[in-house]
Amino acid sequence: MRPLPARRDRRRRVAAVPRTTDGERQSQLDRIRASGAQIVWLGLGTPKQDYEAARLAAAHPAVLGAAFDFVSGNKPQAPLWMQRHGLEWLFRLCSEPRRLWRRDLWGHPRFLWAAYKGARQ
Repeated sequence: MRPLPARRDRRRRVAAVPRTTDGERQSQLDRIRASGAQIVWLGLGTPKQDYEAARLAAAHPAVLGAAFDFVSGNKPQAPLWMQRHGLEWLFRLCSEPRRLWRRDLWGHPRFLWAAYKGARQ
């Protein structure tokens, strides 16, 4: 793995996160295929988890998001009625507003707008 250069944050020093090489990523994929896994659980955090899920999606289904937290009991799931009506995102936003507001209130509309514009072309 090649380490990223450490950067300075105004409040603290941020640790460098190692990057995987193309060869390491291919080796990971080969090991997953050889294991016979039907489901690959990713617990890397956003956005790294999203990039890895996209890379692995062609070969394997992937479980994303807060699945680890729900299964382990670290975070509660939305009530069933919210899940049934597609409002689990709202439940999560209300339970972790400082962490999720930017993604849910800024990122999602930007994505939808870009998808809309792309579909019109």
